[in-house]
Amino acid sequence: MRLPQRPVALFVALILCLAASAVRGDVYVWEDSQGRTHYANDKEYVPREILEDENAYRLIETVKRPSAASRTPGTHSGPRPQRVKAASAPAAPDRSNMGALQDQYRNVLQQMRDYRKRNQNLNTPEYRNLQKSLRSIRKEMSRLRKRPKAK
Repeated sequence: MRLPQRPVALFVALILCLAASAVRGDVYVWEDSQGRTHYANDKEYVPREILEDENAYRLIETVKRPSAASRTPGTHSGPRPQRVKAASAPAAPDRSNMGALQDQYRNVLQQMRDYRKRNQNLNTPEYRNLQKSLRSIRKEMSRLRKRPKAK
């Protein structure tokens, strides 16, 4: 007995759509008592005391991309990776200024963490100023790393 092709094709398309909608995932994000941020994609890995307090963690819903094995050959989703040029070993940065910049960087990061704990809205001038200062510290650190070694 031969099945009609059109209903079989519709059934297969329906199954594929349902399978694609089932590849959702959740990511749990929380901070421990030492201020370290943790991520888990399974509720089992989140400490019980964190799960009991709804304000202690954030839940991020995600959609997983299909694995490379499930894609058909010759198709590509997303930007192509670029080749990285081999670089020589970087010159040693000025440690006195670098240490001060790293301290500033840590302080601004802590201020941002504290701000996120207190406020839901991150689209404020105060938070944008923190982001701006973080970017300027990063640029300065990068500039120090690239500067040639003093003789």
